[in-house]
Amino acid sequence: MSYIRLFLLAALVCLPVNASSAPHTESPLKKSKAQLSGSVERGSSDIGINTRGEITIHIPEGTLALPTDSLSTVPKGPSGPYAPCILGGPGQSVHSNPARLSPVYTPLPDPMKMLNQIGIFFSTASGGFGSRINYDHKVSPNTRFTASPEFLTYSLSRASTILGDLMPLGTTRITLITIPIGLQRHFAPTSRINPHIGFGFGPIIRLDHRSHRLGYYGNNLGLDRIVRNRHNSLNLTVPLTLDDFPSTSLTLGGHLASGLNIHFGSKKELALTIEGRYTLARFIDALGSPGDFSGLSLAIGFGKAF
Repeated sequence: MSYIRLFLLAALVCLPVNASSAPHTESPLKKSKAQLSGSVERGSSDIGINTRGEITIHIPEGTLALPTDSLSTVPKGPSGPYAPCILGGPGQSVHSNPARLSPVYTPLPDPMKMLNQIGIFFSTASGGFGSRINYDHKVSPNTRFTASPEFLTYSLSRASTILGDLMPLGTTRITLITIPIGLQRHFAPTSRINPHIGFGFGPIIRLDHRSHRLGYYGNNLGLDRIVRNRHNSLNLTVPLTLDDFPSTSLTLGGHLASGLNIHFGSKKELALTIEGRYTLARFIDALGSPGDFSGLSLAIGFGKAF
């Protein structure tokens, strides 16, 4: 009997032992599958928890869904200019973050600020020199309505070269006054360097300046004292006739333009503009003196937005 007891004791000693001292814990993932639901409204955002334990954030740009283990910690919270700051910085607990339901908005630049701009330019076109006043108004972030009256004067030699046999007799110089309106397309309206293209159309007035009649001015201009019937009177002489004023011609023209705006200032409200144009300006007999002043022009100027 003692041999049997010794045999059983040896068998118990040789049995494999699979004991673990670590306590049994439940996986956090299983805990996260608790049956939770609910929602919180904050401004234009809707934050909710569905029955699977997922956090969903509804914003105007779409819906964000956080993973099921985000109830403890996550490396980084959701990003974006309109995303609410739910988890804050790295490794922060939702339950210890008092601002987890406070939406944080990043202000975006308003492309429709300073809707108007006015500028003064020096212009030259195929031998003519003058100036231009430019006004533009934003109708969208990339599109502007423009109005730019321009004054160009051509010398006698340049006007004779352009008109040839059509040059009116007695003309000393010719001035063109264009009043176009149009649109511009800007490709980088918020950048320091902003290229643009555009077009415009409108009336063009041509003034043919005439030479004065020799010996006429200076001799008959003044006040004369006349005695008539024992009464003294003053006579004012003005030696001006309709022939002394510039002759006027009229046409309808247009232009295509391309240029570059270089902005300055903390608010980019100042701009140096360089622009080239091709203008169509053809005059006919029916509206005055005929002639073609079409051609390229270049303008450089300075503008201020407000």
